[in-house]
Amino acid sequence: MASRVAGALLALTAAALLAVSVIAAAWWSGHPKFNGNEIKAKEISVGPLGATGCNTGGDGACMNVPVDPTFETVGYALAGVTGLLALVALVLAGLTAQNSARRKSFAIFAIVGAMIAALLAVLLVVVGPKIRTEAPLPFSTGLFIFFGGVTAALAASVFAMRAPSTPRMQLAPARQSMQNMHAPQGGLDMHALLSDDAAVRPSQAAMGRNAPVHSPGGALPGPSGPLGSLQGTGPQQPLFSSAPQLRPLYEVAPGQGGTGGFVPQAPPSVAMRPPTPVPRDQISAHAGIPTPASI
Repeated sequence: MASRVAGALLALTAAALLAVSVIAAAWWSGHPKFNGNEIKAKEISVGPLGATGCNTGGDGACMNVPVDPTFETVGYALAGVTGLLALVALVLAGLTAQNSARRKSFAIFAIVGAMIAALLAVLLVVVGPKIRTEAPLPFSTGLFIFFGGVTAALAASVFAMRAPSTPRMQLAPARQSMQNMHAPQGGLDMHALLSDDAAVRPSQAAMGRNAPVHSPGGALPGPSGPLGSLQGTGPQQPLFSSAPQLRPLYEVAPGQGGTGGFVPQAPPSVAMRPPTPVPRDQISAHAGIPTPASI
């Protein structure tokens, strides 16, 4: 949060300083000299947009002073780049305050613009205004304000490109130990269901019926009716010996999702015959459309 506020304030400061340095402040200012004498009644102020001479000792009138054409061209280019940089700094201030993801792109634009503006400013100083005076004019506050704005723009870009601080990880509350967890009431005992095949099945216990169901065939040898014999003389063969994993599903009561020992019978197979072919001469009679004669 503090870095975002600092970055936004630096970007706003950079925009203000850059605008003032180009529009309102002079980069060179002083009294001209002729024949070794400094004329106090006149004062010349030079900036990127041109030079102005004022009659401070008289009526105070001001007029434009001609400068070198190269200086004028570089000054206009510097003014354009500086204005664009100030606009980018304003947008960067808003994006940094909102912690927007686009702030990094504008931060890169601000860095590039600040470097170009600084190079143009150095070139402008090297060329110089070349005013008609015996001694060069001293530097004024506008030059320092400009480089202060460039520095603020670079610092704001650095703050904007910094990744947000990672929040501290909060430990989750301790999980309830397995020993303190209560077993669900009425749960399914899988150990009892997966016991050996000799266990008593619900079907043999008549599933809560009062009396076992006997086959109508009685004690006749062999298959004794549709229900079969429920009381065998020898040991019973496990019903699902080949697939023991299906045995719990067979023995579980219907209320718990099982079949309760009921094994449905497969539907009887019905004999199907192939379709009867239709003679070619009868196709038109059945379909109701003329058909070509058989070849």
